Amino acid sequence: MTPITGNSYVAVGYTTQLLNATVGGSWSSSNTAIATVGASSGLVTSVSIGSAVITYTGLDTSTATFTINSVASQVSNGFNVARVYNATVGRIGWQQPSRVGLPTIDNQNLSSKSGRYFMEGHELVSINNIYKSQENENISDADFNEYLRQQDRSSIIRCINAIFPMTPFVEHRLCYLRRAYQQNVLIPKTQNGAFCGYRIVIGTGDYAVVFNAISLFFNGVCNLPIYLFNDLLSPPVATKTITTVANSQTKAELNWTVNYTEANHNGGIVYIGYFDTDLPDGVQAIDEQLNLWENSIVWGGTPFTSAKISGQLNFDRRYVGTVFYSYGLNVEMSAYRDYTQVIVENVHLLDEVRILTAAIIYLSLIKNTTRSGSDNLALATKKDLIDTAISGKLPDSEAGTPFVNGLNQQLKRALQSISDCFKPKMEVKSFAVGGGMGGNSIYDQYQGFDINNMPARQTLT
Repeated sequence: MTPITGNSYVAVGYTTQLLNATVGGSWSSSNTAIATVGASSGLVTSVSIGSAVITYTGLDTSTATFTINSVASQVSNGFNVARVYNATVGRIGWQQPSRVGLPTIDNQNLSSKSGRYFMEGHELVSINNIYKSQENENISDADFNEYLRQQDRSSIIRCINAIFPMTPFVEHRLCYLRRAYQQNVLIPKTQNGAFCGYRIVIGTGDYAVVFNAISLFFNGVCNLPIYLFNDLLSPPVATKTITTVANSQTKAELNWTVNYTEANHNGGIVYIGYFDTDLPDGVQAIDEQLNLWENSIVWGGTPFTSAKISGQLNFDRRYVGTVFYSYGLNVEMSAYRDYTQVIVENVHLLDEVRILTAAIIYLSLIKNTTRSGSDNLALATKKDLIDTAISGKLPDSEAGTPFVNGLNQQLKRALQSISDCFKPKMEVKSFAVGGGMGGNSIYDQYQGFDINNMPARQTLT
């Protein structure tokens, strides 16, 4: 059986594709509450935070396994968590100890693409000392390996948050604003079951746009699936079913994130909306009047409709017809500077700080363990050594001994050095959407007409 390949980390609500060269097999998940997988496709969907083992079973009943880690958020402090994890995982590893009675380290934790190991941080950072310091003295090999992975994830987040200490927030706004009340209109359904919503163009550069929430305004009650499509990917990248309230705006949280440079393509065009074939008879979208399209710094949006492709959960991307209807939707979005790409392309710079951070984490664990036994009593005698290793402060009994920089000082210098290398630029270029304020608009740039010259719309009677 050939090994499974793919990304180990995926954000909750998103998907990742696993592959195996052995044909004819089937996929399964050890915990569908964490992650599900298509039996024949190998497409994994993250459901909730945690880890699940994905198994591929061949026709000859041989198997291969792969650990999927579902992480909490797609963007944290200006970077895509899942992409950063996938770029860093396996670069630094552990070595299998030869001592009898210690856990077997799995392949993921043994992997060391950089040729470096966590034990380099300090001589006390060993599998033996970490294992003997666990609160649960009967911890299983699987749980111990997961513990090592959790600590690695923690060290990665700590390091990157120290390098980029502030999320560079750019803007937070709606697609359009309601300026005055006039009679709303019902939006007629399309004849071909089209996809209706917004085409969002993200400005070039290191930006992330978060679809924070969406408001639905319909004349009846229904359970309506809302989809997020990427321009160059056929299936939706995210979906959520929302229950509408008749003749009353309904708001639902989304927290979907996209950036200009995605993991598997370049280009910042996405689509958010619904297929109007999902609307039951008698339920129609309500178009708010008057509305004013927002001016945006990072993104631009146009309402559109495009024919559904028969038999597929997809629509025609070639002929995206711009319209003046809101289709009963208003999207709330935020924009941030996104450091994902620069981190992924320079991930080797993080090796040293990850080793130092892991050393500090594990030495603190070893020092403060509450386990009893001969091994732990021996470690307890080394508390002064651990304090010196972390902080550089020498015990009173060694007054006059030359001062040696501790791990904290080494880590601080290493982080500052990396921060100086990255030197992220903070300029923001205007990417106007337009909307009655004068000047060029995103409509002029991409659609060839002026949003200020809107045609008359019918009045609801």
